[in-house]
Amino acid sequence: GHIPWKLPTDLKHFKALTEGHTVIMGKKTFKSIGEPLPKRTNIILTRNKDYQHPGLMIANSFEVAIKLIPIKESESFIIGGAEIYAIALPHAVRMYITEVDYSGLADTYFPNYDINIWRLNSSTPGLKTDRDDHSFTFNTYLKIDETKLSR
Repeated sequence: GHIPWKLPTDLKHFKALTEGHTVIMGKKTFKSIGEPLPKRTNIILTRNKDYQHPGLMIANSFEVAIKLIPIKESESFIIGGAEIYAIALPHAVRMYITEVDYSGLADTYFPNYDINIWRLNSSTPGLKTDRDDHSFTFNTYLKIDETKLSR
């Protein structure tokens, strides 16, 4: 029910990537954060048609959430949880994934994705500080144009 590590350096990286953009998340992810993320358009994806919260846009389907993204938006971000990632993955063209050097127990995982249509574009070791629990790497994947794949 929670992230099993503390990585303040990754949180800074996340903030730098997402500020000024739209973030889409599930209600459970929002509840774990506790408040709308500042300097971002926050869209919550929930099946609960009566759910409301100040400072949030609410969508009851992924298609509606996408329509709520401002037209001027250059890039928007799906920030969790696992079910939302799985719904959004077929529509994504880029993935920013922080790979954490962690081998303990967890109850939620990023969904499997087809390595034949995603290529690693960049991989940068994170600069671990004494405040970070584990080592980590910032990876960026780009979707390969499926129409160009050999059959």
